[in-house]
Amino acid sequence: MFWQAFRMTGAATLQIFILGLIGYILVKKNILGEAGLDILSRLTIEITLPFLIFYQLISQFSFSMYPNWWLYPVLSILITGIGLALAYCFSGAVAGRERKAQFMSLVAFQNSGYLPLVLIAALLPKDKADPMLVFLFLFLLGFNLVMFSFGAYLLTAHKNKKFELGSLFSPPVVAIILGMLMVYFRLNRFIPGAVIKPVQMIGETTLPLAMLVVGGSLAAARITRVDKKAVFLVSALKLVVMPLLGLVLV
Repeated sequence: MFWQAFRMTGAATLQIFILGLIGYILVKKNILGEAGLDILSRLTIEITLPFLIFYQLISQFSFSMYPNWWLYPVLSILITGIGLALAYCFSGAVAGRERKAQFMSLVAFQNSGYLPLVLIAALLPKDKADPMLVFLFLFLLGFNLVMFSFGAYLLTAHKNKKFELGSLFSPPVVAIILGMLMVYFRLNRFIPGAVIKPVQMIGETTLPLAMLVVGGSLAAARITRVDKKAVFLVSALKLVVMPLLGLVLV
C-alpha cells in the first residue's frame, strides 16, 4: 500500500517537475521573455483559472451535496491568519519594513492554487478529482479574499498603498461567487452546451500554463543577496511548524 501510494505521488510530482522545467528552460533560453511570462501569468490568473473554477462549480457543485461549503473558506482564512501570527512573532529577526512584509507574506500565503490543482489532476481519476477540485476552489475563496486584499496591501504598504474594496474581487473570487449564484438560482441548467464547452476547454489549459508560469518565474528571479536567517525561519515556519499545526488540526 505504501509503495503504491509512493509511486503515484512520485509520478504526479515528476509531472509537475517536467512542466515547471519546460517553463524554466523557455525563459532561460529567451524563447519566452519576461514580458511574455507576465502576459502568461495574467492570462492564467485572470482568464483560464476563473474559467476552470466557473465550469467546475456549475457542473459539479450543489448546496445539497456540500452543505458545509462555508467551512472551507473560513478554514482557509484561519490557516492564513495563523501563518501571519506566527510570522509576526518571528518578524523581529528580519531587518527593514519591506523585508518584514516579504517575510510575513512568504510564511502566511501558501501555494494553495497551482500546485494542488496539478496534483489533484495527476493523482486522481476524473470522478475522484471533480469533488476534490470543488473543495479546493471553496478553500481558494477564503485564500484569495485575503491574498488579493491584505496580501497585496502588506507587500505594498511601504509605498503607502491604501486598501481598496475592489481588490477583494479578483477574477477567481468573482468566478467562485458567480458560479455559486448560478447554482443557487439553478441558472446553470439553462447554459447551452455550445457555451459550456469552450469555457471548459479554456479552463483545462490552466494546469500546464500554471506550471509553465511557476517554472518561468523561477528562471526570471534575480537573487542578489540572501538573508540566511530569514530563509531558515521561512523554511522552518512554512515547511515544519505550519504542517505540524495542520496535523494537529486534522
